[in-house]
Amino acid sequence: MIPLGKPGIPADAWKDIRAVLDSGQLVEGARTRAFADSLAKYLDIPHMVLVNSGTSALYLALRALDIGPGDSVILPAYSFPATANVVAWTGATPIFADIDPLTWNLDADTVAARLSSLGAARASRIKAIMPVQAFGNPVSMGPLLSLARDRGWKIIEDAACALGSSLDGRACGTHGDFGCYSFHPRKILTTSEGGALAVRSARMAAKLNLLKNHGMIRQGGRVTFPGTGLNLRFTEIAASLGLAQMSILPDLLRERTSLANRYLAGLARLDMATQAPVAGGAHNRQSLVARLPVKTAAARDRIFAALGKRGVQVTIGTYYLPGLPNFRKAAAEGKNPARYPAAEQLFRQGVSLPLFPGLGRTGVDKVLEALADCLP
Repeated sequence: MIPLGKPGIPADAWKDIRAVLDSGQLVEGARTRAFADSLAKYLDIPHMVLVNSGTSALYLALRALDIGPGDSVILPAYSFPATANVVAWTGATPIFADIDPLTWNLDADTVAARLSSLGAARASRIKAIMPVQAFGNPVSMGPLLSLARDRGWKIIEDAACALGSSLDGRACGTHGDFGCYSFHPRKILTTSEGGALAVRSARMAAKLNLLKNHGMIRQGGRVTFPGTGLNLRFTEIAASLGLAQMSILPDLLRERTSLANRYLAGLARLDMATQAPVAGGAHNRQSLVARLPVKTAAARDRIFAALGKRGVQVTIGTYYLPGLPNFRKAAAEGKNPARYPAAEQLFRQGVSLPLFPGLGRTGVDKVLEALADCLP
């Protein structure tokens, strides 16, 4: 079976993990600080706050902005559920907007179209916008930043898939007020689980560190609790894994780009569309998602099953959030519900193909051959 993904962890990474275990310092020690510093240097951002997952990063960004009941947050209708879940967990309301049918990202035009359907009262409750760099493809941030400035919104970049992507020479996740990253096993750099927030404000970084660690501060050997918080801390084992990959991250990105280019050439021969590039953007090729020539989710799933029988693991691109049970009510909006046709269509048609270090040209060719045999 060709799996959907495999982590690109160096074979000798276990040596430092053993050293972590021998040290007895398992949470937020020297390695955690070194990993945060390495990420900050790579992203050219002054502050990195490490947490236990990308979901926690998104949630803490919202909490740091004091977003809660009575507030609303705009986010794309096509994303992993975590993007909407964190908004709901603060007590705020997710407001979905459609995606651009070519880049598969939220942009200023889709947001403006959604605003026109809301009415002044509902629009006035929006406090933030959460653009998602879908599959690592950079979001066109300039117009969104202008829209946010005009309306007094904060911008939280869901850059879970975007480590290694950039826009106009700046790392994705560093254009807005917060950038939130994930180190889940399917990400280019994984710490098994883990996440991080990129933030320019020292005040906000301090607030995030309080929120992730019980509201606690250590000063002169004393522990005080000036606020409330959760336990969302990072581990030294996770930091060890992350540091082992930071040194080879450029190599991982180059390999993924080479494999993705081979995929794109083969998919073009099959007349299967993929994400359009964004002007000024560099895509990290976190995932390789293409459109299947089908109209229904059932037809898509039949192709998935056929590929599985051929020894190729695939999955959907990501989820149509207004169709999930927890968010149908929020998306219904009475007699004239909003529509999200680009997101809904891509959910029915999207297929995520295997892409990982070591797949090789032969692996890509085997996937493309199986795909050609399974298409209707």
